[in-house]
Amino acid sequence: MENGHVTNRGVGEVGIKLLGLWALLSAVSNLPTVVWFAQGQLESGGDGALAIGLGATVQVAIGVSLLAYAKRLAAFLFPADATIPTVTSSTLAVVAFAGIGCYLVVDALPELLRLVLNYRSAGGLDYEYNRELFLRDNAIGISVEVLRLVLGAALFLGAPGLVRIWRRVRSMSEETPDGR
Repeated sequence: MENGHVTNRGVGEVGIKLLGLWALLSAVSNLPTVVWFAQGQLESGGDGALAIGLGATVQVAIGVSLLAYAKRLAAFLFPADATIPTVTSSTLAVVAFAGIGCYLVVDALPELLRLVLNYRSAGGLDYEYNRELFLRDNAIGISVEVLRLVLGAALFLGAPGLVRIWRRVRSMSEETPDGR
């Protein structure tokens, strides 16, 4: 805050820190399930414990990174640190798009990591056949998680540009002669 006013970067920094806190709390709230599942996997000799453990670790790492680098990420999202008397809709839109993007990335990474590790462990007597079956059975799931990851990264990194495009489209629709 400068002179009682919020800056663009200040709003962005708060939003990023809230996302980091959400990622950490989400990982902590899933901890009992992770421990229970990992214990069952270790007893049965499966590789699922590694996937679950790595997924939880990635989620914690993202949360810690967002908290630690919130100021730098806010500076990236808002290159001009303009003081604003009130929060503008554009600033809130950038934070919202970046937040949705971050959510998609944080939510997609553990599942994608689990699928990759399950693919790696698919084997047995007929190694190539089992991997082929795994890919056939999980192609949609893998595609969805990759799409969520790419879309999330694009929303997070491209939030300012997306807001500019959104405003242009909205202003063009307001200029139509029939008022639609």
